[in-house]
Amino acid sequence: MSSHRVNRREFLTLLAGSIAVPAKPFDTPLIVKLAPDGPFDSPLIVRLAQDGPFDSPLILSLSKDEPLAQDRPLPPVSWTCPMHPEVVDDRSGACPICRMPLTPVRLELVWSCQLHLDVTEPQPGACRTCGRKLVKIIKALSFTCPSHARVNEINPGKCPIDRRTLVAKYSLRPHGDHNPKHGGNFIMAPNNWHVEATHPAPSQFRLYVYDEYSRPFIPKGFASRIVMGEKSIPFKPAAGGMFLDARVPQIALPAAIVVGARFEDKQPEYRFDFQFYGYSKEPK
Repeated sequence: MSSHRVNRREFLTLLAGSIAVPAKPFDTPLIVKLAPDGPFDSPLIVRLAQDGPFDSPLILSLSKDEPLAQDRPLPPVSWTCPMHPEVVDDRSGACPICRMPLTPVRLELVWSCQLHLDVTEPQPGACRTCGRKLVKIIKALSFTCPSHARVNEINPGKCPIDRRTLVAKYSLRPHGDHNPKHGGNFIMAPNNWHVEATHPAPSQFRLYVYDEYSRPFIPKGFASRIVMGEKSIPFKPAAGGMFLDARVPQIALPAAIVVGARFEDKQPEYRFDFQFYGYSKEPK
């Protein structure tokens, strides 16, 4: 039996028989998400200390005789290359690029936060961390053991080690998210990375860089510039290092810029064309 000390705004996942101990008295509901080896798959809402301080443990004692809720339909099995994830087929076979055997994967369209990619929800809403509106992205669905993380199966079932019920796990997929994160224009580069350009204010342009999983990352040796005829305006790292900044004086809307970007020293410079019909606004 395990125990966990609970704070006011914490979302907690517990197994049957676990103990939740309030960190301090509070009278707002404690929302407990039950692990799938319990009889429920929806949150159990427990109200603590409604009439006063509650400082003793909350013990979850669940009966497996309760009927199970209907499971969501599983997405179909697709086949992908471990080395070239952009290759996805509806049947097994060999990768057309490297000839490696394709491996099975379940791809599901879910709702997630562009800034907190660990968030996965089955329906639209707001990010529980930052409040930003969730967007649709593609993640891979698999099933793992709560106690043995190396167990990773494509189908639900029991852990081959301790026979516990496997729990759903969502993983990022390369190129599963091509949504602009800062209200700009989002483009995939020839090397499978991504760039997003924004025009937040007159004369100001920002460039964001992401890896193949759409995670922000500016690689060492990255260089970029705005090309205007014979003139070149370099992007420079902004304070905090989250993006690069460049200024083009006296440019009016609609604005069109050509960006040259080199991701690594030995790679060629790639060209990206961006057009802006209004100033970029951060999503809410």
